[in-house]
Amino acid sequence: MTELRFIDENKTLIQWVTLITLVTYGYERVQVYT
Repeated sequence: MTELRFIDENKTLIQWVTLITLVTYGYERVQVYT
C-alpha cells in the first residue's frame, strides 16, 4: 500500500516537472522571437 502511494506521488512529481520544463522552454522561445 505504501509503495503504491509512493509510485502515485512520483507520477505526480514527474508530471509537474514536465509541465514546468515545457512552460520554461516555451517562455524562453517567446523571448527569443520578441
